[in-house]
Amino acid sequence: MTAPANSNKTPRTTDKNTRRRWPRWARIVRAVAIVVAVLILAGFFVAPPIAKNILEEQLTKHLSTPRVTRVAQIERVRINPLALSCSIEGLSITASGRDPLVSWDSLQASLDLRTLISREWRLRKIALDGFAGRIAILPDGKPNFADLISDEKTEPVASDENKKSAPLHINELSITNARVDYSDASLPQPFSTQLGPVNFTVRDFQTGRPDLAPGEFSATTESGETLSWRGSLAVAPVSSRGEIRVGNLAIKKYTPFYGHLVRFDVTDGKLDINLRYEVAADADGVAIRTAQSDIALRDLQISERGKPVPAVGIGAIALSEITAEIHTARPAAPVLRIGRIAFDNGAVALRHDARGINLAELFSPAATDSPASATSAPAPAAAPAPAPDITVGEVAVRDFTINIEDATLDAPLLTKAVIDTMSAKNFSLAKLDSPLAIELAMRIADEGELRAGGELAISPMRGKISAELGNLPLTLADAHVSQFLNARIEKGRLAVKAAATIDPESGLAVAGSTSVTDFAVKDASGGPLQSWKTLAVREIAYAEKPAAKIAITEIALDGSNTQINISPDGLLNIAALAKQSEPPQPAPSAENQTLAPAASASTASEPRLLVTIGKVTLNGGRVAFSDQSIAPVVKMSLDEINGAVSGLSSENIAHADVDVRAKINGAAPVSLTGQVNPLSNDVYSDLRFAIDSAALAPLSPYAGKYAGRTLAGGTLNVDVSTKVSKRFLDSANVITLDQFEFGEHTGSPDATSLPVGLAVSLLRDRNGKIILDVPIKGSLDDPEFKYGRAVRHALANIIMKAATAPFSLLTSVLGIGGKSDGGAELDLSRAEFHAGANTLNEASQKKLTLLAKALGERPALHLAISGGFDADTDSAALRSIRFSADLKQEYLNENSGGQVSAGSTDALQLAPAIEARLVEILYRKKIPAAEQARAETPPTPEAMRAQLLETIRIDDDQLSQLAAARAESVRSFLVDKGVAESRVTLSGKPATGALASLELQ
Repeated sequence: MTAPANSNKTPRTTDKNTRRRWPRWARIVRAVAIVVAVLILAGFFVAPPIAKNILEEQLTKHLSTPRVTRVAQIERVRINPLALSCSIEGLSITASGRDPLVSWDSLQASLDLRTLISREWRLRKIALDGFAGRIAILPDGKPNFADLISDEKTEPVASDENKKSAPLHINELSITNARVDYSDASLPQPFSTQLGPVNFTVRDFQTGRPDLAPGEFSATTESGETLSWRGSLAVAPVSSRGEIRVGNLAIKKYTPFYGHLVRFDVTDGKLDINLRYEVAADADGVAIRTAQSDIALRDLQISERGKPVPAVGIGAIALSEITAEIHTARPAAPVLRIGRIAFDNGAVALRHDARGINLAELFSPAATDSPASATSAPAPAAAPAPAPDITVGEVAVRDFTINIEDATLDAPLLTKAVIDTMSAKNFSLAKLDSPLAIELAMRIADEGELRAGGELAISPMRGKISAELGNLPLTLADAHVSQFLNARIEKGRLAVKAAATIDPESGLAVAGSTSVTDFAVKDASGGPLQSWKTLAVREIAYAEKPAAKIAITEIALDGSNTQINISPDGLLNIAALAKQSEPPQPAPSAENQTLAPAASASTASEPRLLVTIGKVTLNGGRVAFSDQSIAPVVKMSLDEINGAVSGLSSENIAHADVDVRAKINGAAPVSLTGQVNPLSNDVYSDLRFAIDSAALAPLSPYAGKYAGRTLAGGTLNVDVSTKVSKRFLDSANVITLDQFEFGEHTGSPDATSLPVGLAVSLLRDRNGKIILDVPIKGSLDDPEFKYGRAVRHALANIIMKAATAPFSLLTSVLGIGGKSDGGAELDLSRAEFHAGANTLNEASQKKLTLLAKALGERPALHLAISGGFDADTDSAALRSIRFSADLKQEYLNENSGGQVSAGSTDALQLAPAIEARLVEILYRKKIPAAEQARAETPPTPEAMRAQLLETIRIDDDQLSQLAAARAESVRSFLVDKGVAESRVTLSGKPATGALASLELQ
């Protein structure tokens, strides 16, 4: 009974232990499950707040500096241990309580489980959403995070060179809805912009393989600018390819970056860029290549600084088919190829003012202060980089307007030129010797047309260019002409045809022709001055080598009309053409004067330009003259001017033939014939100028005003022969007035006081002709010598000589002058007498004989004779004559008992002893005894003679009678010589001196 009880008890205990003990593997699994569960729960609920606190603390600690405290705040941290992902949400980093410097809505990263079994870090995704950042450049040029960059040097961390970090592989990296605020206060003008939203995605990105990861990028700015990228990239090695697009980039917006470097303002303009590229980097360097890229600039507006009106406006600038290649390690030059550069629909305001040309100033670099560069040592010279290989298939300009203003002129010039088309093709910087194909078509001032084309290589300059300019209005030059002349171009058209060949060996050669048609210029009063139908210069040829030469086949002037006017106030229109010049410049310094001869010598050594002109022709020309300053108005003209000058050349041995003919007032022939060479250094001419029987009647108003008498008639003949050789002038000027006579007196208050009538009478011969032979000689190098002035001076001298020395003029005209015994010129204006005498001496008779001959040659002359006396010498002579007669009478009284008359004493000659005795006798008779008694000593014969002479009295009547006798003596002599008594009169006006004065009338 006992055994059964024990046997039942043991099995029950064993069953209980068996139920409570798990197998070991189960216990391990359970433990692991519990741990995993705990970790999962901790990952979901415990780790996020801990990680949040740690991240905030560490970020705050590491982003803060002694100067700036930065606080990091995180809204939430999410960890999903099952998905091996983590996200940080609501991050913001602020400094000093300001707006956040950096923030985002969410940053999520998830780990790929394959990381556990591979040798690389693999991430399924990294996604950043709602990122916002603020980058500010402070006034000192440092960024707002500059304090995070430590200048302290740290020891490098030792690393195992053979140890390599595990590569990174990200299946997807994305940034969405990002925004970056940028500002720069270090610029002359503050700048700020906002980039956002920004989206970026790259897939299958890895650092351990060279596979390219595809990606996309897009961004916009607050001003509507767009930036996008689509392509692929890799970092091992660094490489990328794809397409970058920039759209609607506002040039004006970025003025703060370049505005201080330029002198202009960009008021508008949008830039579009489409860049297809490839970039590859290796140990040797970086290679960059672009292909089929385009750049376009739209609606560009550039104005002068601070001015609203644009100086340059271009509708579109397009660079197409751009290809570039750059490799930093290769010695080859960078390559840039542009298929086409096009400028469309542009306008430029080109202004010239006191400061110069506005565009030259507009696009010159602005002055910048850079003291550091002035004091710093010069950088060592770097090895010269190879010049880039730049080629441009075509540069084209279309519909481009140039508005031209010249504000430096008294009357500002406003015009425009429109480039319809302009192109240059096949430019290569590496092949500047290759010719460019050039074409141009433009309009000037709406009427003129310019067309040009050809080929031109830049270096060395070589090519052929042809151009044709037509219908260009010369009124465009009016404002420039008015700067120097008081004249206005009323009309005129310029046409030019030219072809130029440029060659380094043969130099420049130009051939062409030009003409100015329907041309007219008015003077300052608005009256006509100069006009012509056609001025043509035909077949012009210029050659630079072997010697510079210009050859012109013909210069032809047709229908020329020149108007010369004298206004009512006496101003000559052509004399008033030139405006007042600037004040003379200061005299050169001594240094400049020293250097001047050297400069002259250098200039003299330079080869002269050889000029040849086959023919200069004049056809149907006319010169009209009108003088409104006199009444009646004087009008004359030189009509039917025709002729030619043939064979002009600057060669010293060349002589051109001159044959020009015209008519004065359509009647009197005028001719200019001979040979000239005005272009050579040795100016040569042998010319004859002739006027045949020109009526003088049209000049009568001048005679009436200035001579006081009208012209009764007469004709003019001129024969001028002029020779110039070795710059010395020898001119024979023969002027003949035929039947020239004055008419009635006009009583003009402007009439000269000079005896013009006498001059005419002196000059007019017995045939009624006045022949003036005025030779002119002088050196052309003498600054005081002027041909016209010399002729006027010679003619004026004739009139003055008629007034001051008519007898000298008369003898010189007739060539009958003589010399006195002393060698002086004979003065026919006076007949001298011995003191007290009234009979002509031999010298006076000689002069009066010549005068009688001269009066015979000039029948219009009359002579007035005035007798004269000298009170002292004639009185003394008359006393001596009277005293001598008294002595002789006393002698005769002694010897003839006083029966001899005084008249019989003329031939009596007394011996000195007898004369001395007779003086004493007369002294005793005529001097009172009382006066004789007062003498202390007996007087000498000479004293007695002197005292006796003082007792003789000569009165004025006696002297007047002597003067009248002298005048009558001259009159009688001339009449005896054949001069008509009617032409010789005695003047009541007494002369001065022991002579007879003669006056021509």
